[in-house]
Amino acid sequence: LEFRRVLFRSRPVTDDDLDDMALLLTRARPDDPVDIVNFRHRDASWDHTRLWRERLGVWDGSGVLRGVVTVSHLRWEWDPDRYELQLVVCPSARRTGIGGTLHDWAMTSLERRMAISVRVEVPETDSTSLRWAQRRGYVEAGRAWEGRLVVSQANVDALRAGCARATGAGVRVTTLAALVLEADGRPTPDPRTAGARSAASTPRAPAWQIGR
Repeated sequence: LEFRRVLFRSRPVTDDDLDDMALLLTRARPDDPVDIVNFRHRDASWDHTRLWRERLGVWDGSGVLRGVVTVSHLRWEWDPDRYELQLVVCPSARRTGIGGTLHDWAMTSLERRMAISVRVEVPETDSTSLRWAQRRGYVEAGRAWEGRLVVSQANVDALRAGCARATGAGVRVTTLAALVLEADGRPTPDPRTAGARSAASTPRAPAWQIGR
């Protein structure tokens, strides 16, 4: 038998780590890849004057980011005493203690802030992560759905009547591409016939929560 000692180090995540964090998120959920430009924009738009947030990452001996936890106020449901937690570990580094270590750090941080509750979202198809959350005291607090845009499989025939009613009421339907062409003085296509669009809904994890 061959035994190898794997060393990990942890430190706060900085702006220089965002590209690696986006790559980690994509590896963890390849069906939902992260666009780095949008990811950086959302990160930069965080209002640190009103919303609290902390991040901790774990790197292996080669300097590869293996896990990260973000604990913060709920951005869209702000409450001074309620928080959300996002914990991601690279699939190849799971069952090494990284997730538990990051979670313990986050709980310590929340205890200092006297948090009432913390929410974490887990895909219901990920039974391993659901059991992991349950073992740490999380209970189901709500469910949500993810909408995915599948352009190549689009069929918008049923939407055309609604589009006609909107334009008849004075609503202008357009696209960013058409606005760019218009600004350049070039002819713009009719967005109602320029291409197909469709959305497929897939079940998303319930929100699991500690506290009330």
